[in-house]
Amino acid sequence: MNSPTPEFVLRGHTSAVNSIKFATANELCSGSLDGTLKVWDLSTRRAKVSMKGAHAESINTVGVTVDKHVVSLGRDGFLKV
Repeated sequence: MNSPTPEFVLRGHTSAVNSIKFATANELCSGSLDGTLKVWDLSTRRAKVSMKGAHAESINTVGVTVDKHVVSLGRDGFLKV
């Protein structure tokens, strides 16, 4: 069985993406191996926020609180909001 064809591809990270999480129905958060955190606008398919160096090491997990704050946990031992 073949993989389905993607509807679109989000480009912008320069290293592997470790974690993704929907913030809203139209926003996606992603964290990568180089410590970059991005918030994507899915209607424009572009990053609306890009924080290079959000963590000194890779981002293991991204999440979103009930009041829509983005939370990230990095290999550097920090949990950031």
